[in-house]
Amino acid sequence: MTPLIENIENNYFGTDLRKRLFELKSEDSNSPEIDMVINLFRQTLTNDLEIESNELLDNFSSIELIKNIEIRGRWHEYLSQRFPKQKREHLRKSVFYYLEIFTSTKNNDYLIHSLRLVKTTKGLFKDEINSIYEKGKSELLRLDKPFLQKEIVIELFSLYPEQTKIDFGGFLKNKIENQTTNHNYSGVFWLIESLKEIKVVSKTESKILHAKNYENEGDYQSEDKKPNTYYPTILITYQKGLRELKSIKCDENFRKRLENKVLKEQKEQLKMHFALSQEYVETNKVFENLINDFGNSCLKQFKVFDFESGFSGLISFPISLGIKSEKEQKSTFLFSKMLDDYVRINSKGKAVGKTDSENFQKIKNKRIWRECTINFLKKAKWKMDEDKILNRDIVFYHILEKCDSKFIPPERKWLFANGIYNGFNNDFITSAHILIPQLENSLKYTLENQGVLTSKIYDEIQHDNMLGGLLDIYIKRNGHDIFYEMKDFLLENSSVNFRNELCHGLLSPFIIEHYGIYVWWITLKLIFDKEKVFEIESTKC
Repeated sequence: MTPLIENIENNYFGTDLRKRLFELKSEDSNSPEIDMVINLFRQTLTNDLEIESNELLDNFSSIELIKNIEIRGRWHEYLSQRFPKQKREHLRKSVFYYLEIFTSTKNNDYLIHSLRLVKTTKGLFKDEINSIYEKGKSELLRLDKPFLQKEIVIELFSLYPEQTKIDFGGFLKNKIENQTTNHNYSGVFWLIESLKEIKVVSKTESKILHAKNYENEGDYQSEDKKPNTYYPTILITYQKGLRELKSIKCDENFRKRLENKVLKEQKEQLKMHFALSQEYVETNKVFENLINDFGNSCLKQFKVFDFESGFSGLISFPISLGIKSEKEQKSTFLFSKMLDDYVRINSKGKAVGKTDSENFQKIKNKRIWRECTINFLKKAKWKMDEDKILNRDIVFYHILEKCDSKFIPPERKWLFANGIYNGFNNDFITSAHILIPQLENSLKYTLENQGVLTSKIYDEIQHDNMLGGLLDIYIKRNGHDIFYEMKDFLLENSSVNFRNELCHGLLSPFIIEHYGIYVWWITLKLIFDKEKVFEIESTKC
């Protein structure tokens, strides 16, 4: 075993350890032993460890020479799968290494993973299972993070079902009361799920509890409601509650009360839609039918029927399809050549953009495709919502803990998680306000990591390139359709000009919501990088 691996200190764990391994890889890029250990860290502990057989890993004679116990733990876990007859030796070591790391770091991923390993082979730990349960119990009582509490209590239930009910049934109910008082409705969601998972409440009872939680959340959102103001999330929240009561027996007074709240909010939303719809609704019925039929056909083409298929469809949906409308015939009137300008007028009658007929046709083509895309996104999102709506803690966990996208600066993960969560929760107004500045920062961050200048360092005053300048750099270096589309959609005066008009407060809430789902989708495309948008080599000189 190379000394580079043997001498990794025992204070490197998780992300820090993975980073350290890749640093060592840069020092000795040809070392098969470094590659072997890196292979152990391809997956996080939240996934089942699945590693292809490897001769170097199979030969574990040097495992005790390694100082770092997480490397040892992952190696022993691999060996327990690779050599089932030696599972007792290897799996026990792996579990106790993970528990030791948890004790040192208080990182609950190690505790939860340990409990899952014990659950699968309880017979190997019959003498220690009680102490392991007590360690998990102590941590659960200490925690104030309902999502993690749920993950731990599920594993404890698999060890001692009846004892878990006794230890945590009343505890979780009290936590629900406290979290409700503190208006942490996201936390209440996970606590209710915990009660259901350990069978303290039935599935039907949990649905009623969820419905009451959504009602409380909707009521709380409504407390400071101002007249003639658009609040899209209130209706969504009440609808979530009513959906929980579908096809189950419950207090009919409660059901009726929630129905009335949904109907009231729908009327409020309808009034707002009527007041603002003239600002963006296309009166051309041919156009309306085109985009609607397109959205329906894409649902079939991408086989969207639930959350997973819907999310897969969103990520794989193309940013451009080269859609063209028929080219308008040139006018033969005497003054047609003198009147070749197209002017964009805003809702107050002001001219805010001007272009020629050729560029106008390009903008029009992009608009048709964009509206078709938005129609598909909304239809796909509805299918996803019918299946499930991701909770805040799930989204934050995946962005903060699991996502390693090079597009997101580490210090901005919380902001991205907030913007993406609001999108999953259908609050595209908040999502757009959060994500628009993050997109600009991340485009700059990505270029700087590639060694590209993003500031005017040759000038006396060294201003940074703004979004338009950054997109011009990407278009010149890369040429991916997404950068052309972002420039048209976000910055073109004669097009939507979404970024500029949003930042200056010129857009109505209804327009922001309409295009907000598009911003949310573009962000997901850039993060998940399914089309490798940052790796395309430029074909331009």
